[in-house]
Amino acid sequence: PSWLTYAGDYLSDEGLGNEWTDCVKAWLAFEASFGYTEASASRLPESKSRPAIISRWLQSRKYGQTPLTFDDAATFAQEWTTWWGALQPEWRKPPHNCNLPKLMSTMSPDDDIHVLRKGGPSGLVTVVIGLKWWG
Repeated sequence: PSWLTYAGDYLSDEGLGNEWTDCVKAWLAFEASFGYTEASASRLPESKSRPAIISRWLQSRKYGQTPLTFDDAATFAQEWTTWWGALQPEWRKPPHNCNLPKLMSTMSPDDDIHVLRKGGPSGLVTVVIGLKWWG
């Protein structure tokens, strides 16, 4: 699908290091597991904590533009981690005084992450795009 081509090209940035390249490869494999869906019905849960800049970007989806300036990168990082924490299933919600969720290694057999398994143009790609802006 065209959205995947645009997103993949936009996210591919070797200047962000090997870890970033591995992250993009993992995201592409994740999308492949959904058959590269076009479905916009596969959305992340609504969250009032989603950074406004991501909400605005979602309206235009201009993959070639990064709407951040250096001056607001620290604020965006705080907003992004709060949003990421809010998206998590209950068992993985961040502990108090921390915005980052519990590690996947703490997952028990009864826990799942189905609320995050959202492929397509309105799915996990929005989180990954936010990570790029933060990078």
